[in-house]
Amino acid sequence: MVLNSIIKKNKNEMFMYNVQSRKAVRILREVMTPLIKMNFSTKSDRDMRMNRLDKIKLVTDIKYISNINHDVFIKKMRNARIASWQYKTNVPYSLCVEKNRDRNELIIEFSGKILLDDYPQLICTSTIHQCLENINNLGICKLDVEPIIEHSQVLKCDVTQDVPYENLSQLTSKIVRGIKNHQKYSYRQDGSNLTINNNVSTPNRKVRLVIYDKDEEMVMSANREFLKSTNNPERVLDYFKNKIRFEMNMNSVNQIKKRLHLNDNSLLSILNSTAQPILDFLYEIIRPCDSHPKSIVTLHDYEQYLLLSSCNYDLGKVETVVRRFGSPKVAITKKMKPYRELLRSILHNEEPDVREDLRTLLSIESKETCAADDSNH
Repeated sequence: MVLNSIIKKNKNEMFMYNVQSRKAVRILREVMTPLIKMNFSTKSDRDMRMNRLDKIKLVTDIKYISNINHDVFIKKMRNARIASWQYKTNVPYSLCVEKNRDRNELIIEFSGKILLDDYPQLICTSTIHQCLENINNLGICKLDVEPIIEHSQVLKCDVTQDVPYENLSQLTSKIVRGIKNHQKYSYRQDGSNLTINNNVSTPNRKVRLVIYDKDEEMVMSANREFLKSTNNPERVLDYFKNKIRFEMNMNSVNQIKKRLHLNDNSLLSILNSTAQPILDFLYEIIRPCDSHPKSIVTLHDYEQYLLLSSCNYDLGKVETVVRRFGSPKVAITKKMKPYRELLRSILHNEEPDVREDLRTLLSIESKETCAADDSNH
């Protein structure tokens, strides 16, 4: 009687879970379909696919900076002589300009907010000139814009996509359920926001993907001064309404070249790249949909289902339990295989392949951003 009661209770839970999944997928399709059908003929397909950045660190020749304002630049001494001059601020946006005499280098690091009202366009081929001219307009120094664009190397950058989507929690939950190797990739959830890291010991191989509510982030107190610096803060906020951001942090030249499929790290190569590093990374970490899912047909299958449901279908939590109680002589990938197959079976025909969902979603962003470009010019 007790066993029958437990089985009945969990079957009901499973039924409700599948019903909710079907409803979520229907909502997802209703939101995305009209956006996919929109016609954005004003930009070429290549323009749509070029990468956009929210932060960048450049290095170039020291000769491309002059007329620095010594009242705002801080001098750094080494061996009783001036080694460098540096200007740095985080309000109303992140900006650092360094004239390094020791290395004969000019280093410039800034965020897309340097664009002020044009921030939604981010740093790209059509806005890089404006970014550098806006620094000149501050009156802190004189940058030779064209040579800097032509002759800079990128040391760090954040490839960014802003996507229209209303249910971030639903999306990040699907991504977490799809992670195929919790030893190779770790994740952290902060409310609905999600951060995924590749677990590597070598710093120049590290990469991080953050998915968060951009609409919510823009109205935080940290952005108050930035919005005050714009001419039309309401228009900026309106653009980010119901937007979520995918942001990939690449903090080494090695990762920049690898993820953008480049042979060099020049500024122009990076801005003209049509690689899709965010989507590639998601495909790398998320297992593909199984066309032949496993069914719950035995008591052992049902026991595995009970563990899955008690862990809220989170394979990371399941793996923790399996590692604790499973035989250390059996490889963790082998022990986890039936749980992955069972989860795929539960989700089969209830949720489409999450990787294909993401491909569709991330293709929407480039078209919408290009449409925003046209409306601003």
